[in-house]
Amino acid sequence: MLMRFWQCRRTRRQVIAGLFLTYQAIDNFVAAQCVPYPVAVVIGNVSLSNGQLARGAKLSVGNPPQSFAFLPQWPLNNTAVYGTNGYCTDPAPRSEAACTTWRGGQYNILASDTRRKPPNDPNPIDGSPYPTTTTYTDVFTVNDNVTFDNFAFQVPLSDWLEQGYHPMMAIGLGANSTILTALKKSNLIASRVWSMFFGWTGANPNAQQDGTLVFGGYDRAKVSGKGYTRRLQSDPRCSTQMLVTIDDIILHFPNGTDTSIVTSTSNGSFPACLVPDFPGLMTLASNPYFSKFEEHTNTSIQERTYGAEYYTVLYNDGDEPYSGDMSINIKNGPSIRIPNSQLVVPERYISETKGQSAANYSRSNLVINPLQDVNSKDLSQLGRQFFSSAYIMMNQDNGEFTIWSANPTSVKDLVAVDGTGKLVTDFCSNTTVPAPSQGPTNLSTTRTQAGLSTGAIAGIVVGVVAALVTVIGAWLLRRRRREASVMSKPATRGTIHQVTDDHYKDPYHPIYTYKFRKPETGELQGFGLVSELAETGERGQSASLSHSERRYELGG
Repeated sequence: MLMRFWQCRRTRRQVIAGLFLTYQAIDNFVAAQCVPYPVAVVIGNVSLSNGQLARGAKLSVGNPPQSFAFLPQWPLNNTAVYGTNGYCTDPAPRSEAACTTWRGGQYNILASDTRRKPPNDPNPIDGSPYPTTTTYTDVFTVNDNVTFDNFAFQVPLSDWLEQGYHPMMAIGLGANSTILTALKKSNLIASRVWSMFFGWTGANPNAQQDGTLVFGGYDRAKVSGKGYTRRLQSDPRCSTQMLVTIDDIILHFPNGTDTSIVTSTSNGSFPACLVPDFPGLMTLASNPYFSKFEEHTNTSIQERTYGAEYYTVLYNDGDEPYSGDMSINIKNGPSIRIPNSQLVVPERYISETKGQSAANYSRSNLVINPLQDVNSKDLSQLGRQFFSSAYIMMNQDNGEFTIWSANPTSVKDLVAVDGTGKLVTDFCSNTTVPAPSQGPTNLSTTRTQAGLSTGAIAGIVVGVVAALVTVIGAWLLRRRRREASVMSKPATRGTIHQVTDDHYKDPYHPIYTYKFRKPETGELQGFGLVSELAETGERGQSASLSHSERRYELGG
């Protein structure tokens, strides 16, 4: 009976068409469930056009590609690249080589065959405190798998007056981020989600590790414990809108004793803004919190640095630097423990003469910026050294952010996050998915993965078809028997049944503070490789500020 059914040409066409529609429906269903694999960028040492290294997220612009070291910025929306005039003003180094390192590179517009000047600016306009810019479109290489042919960049026409707080090439991750929008509209990421682990930048190889900036998800291998999720909060003092409350700060001394510098004061807990590109670990009210630190560690710190961890403090000659860890407890969230190797580092700066990243091992830099005088009431900021021990993710689509304790590992395991905050691991078949890495010495392999593989879909189709054929065959057999039964009876009239197939403004406030030093004692290749320091014999100028002289600090 089934053989006779299949031998009918019209029936075969209908079945084949049905099979195709079934396959297409299943394939469409699977496609609707899968998501693009997240886009990851390494944060590490980037080789620049001046032959030096700068630490940041490595992205390239132009053809042939020019590599730059970027850091994210808020509330900036555009991606900004400094041109051959880096507009380096005080306190930046003034030589061209040093200015290039300070900015994380220099975009040579004329050297790119693919740069264009669009007739109209396609990007949102970033207001204060950002300067006037000019727009170019060019090839933008995000990583080995993602390249935009005509991405619009902003090239600053003056210094941003950001001093050493935000001096570098910038990836705008504000509410209308152009890079997140471009990735999402091109179906290269599942949602306007970004996440970041800054990595380690300690004094020796054991205290150094690359970080990662991920678009469309996060690196599951680099988080530890339960994540703490909060809504973004509109506050003009916090450019990122990521606000937390610090319950306590605990000093862990090497002898095993722990001491709080918060609960022992009458002020108690205080709010803080998460700013992942801000230099140093944090800004902290001098009175009472930093004063408590000095009291418990038996020090009185009187100098600050112009270097990489801008405006954080330097131990005096002869002082014994703090040798313990520090924990920052987030209210209702994780306790983030900062190892001493990331808390106290050699003073790092850029050599004026050669533009090299250098370190002064004779001066220890405590990466905390005490707030005092007119800034004493500013909102505390948790900066990039905080994200050596914490992992942050923001979801622009649902207005939330999540913070974890970081797991500083070289293993990588990217997972996607959709616009609702749901974790997704079913990646579309046109996505190249690296297998989770096992460590720094293992070569990664690639595999193509989807929510369901083509073979699995075919198997489903075969199963569905077999079921359909069985059902249809049984129906036909029953129908034939009914027809035979009807023919044996008198004819009657029957019924025929047919089957149908904010910008927020960052205020600047004057600050009256300590003395400054700007030494020139050694050279190193990138801030992450300070163990390679070679003594050069250079001695730079030291600068001091009297109590009446001003420096400007980002307000909070």
